[in-house]
Amino acid sequence: MQEDKNLDENFDEFNKLVIELENIGEKINDEDQIIILLNSLPLTYSQLHDTIKYGRDTLSLDYLEPTIRSKELELRAKKKTNNSNETLNIRGRIEKKNNKNKGKLISKSRESSGVIIATRRVT
Repeated sequence: MQEDKNLDENFDEFNKLVIELENIGEKINDEDQIIILLNSLPLTYSQLHDTIKYGRDTLSLDYLEPTIRSKELELRAKKKTNNSNETLNIRGRIEKKNNKNKGKLISKSRESSGVIIATRRVT
């Protein structure tokens, strides 16, 4: 499978190749198709590959394709979540006045280092 193509395109291409081989008289049994599909998965699917290969006694194409599609959805969701997360590093301290912890949060920036220092000022 090619990582630059989506899963549907890869499955379509695989199925076309299987049909072309059948048309010239070469039948690929389901077990061989499963092995070919598993071994052609990109590295991002390596954990799924091992789980499917060693975790089940019998495999079918009817089980394999939905499982791979499910993993693809999981990877997309994870990638989307990772892309939307932003990290904010804050270094700060609380300034106490009259032993009270309430107050304003004051942030100061250091232009040279790009670090934001946040402090809480009691009012």
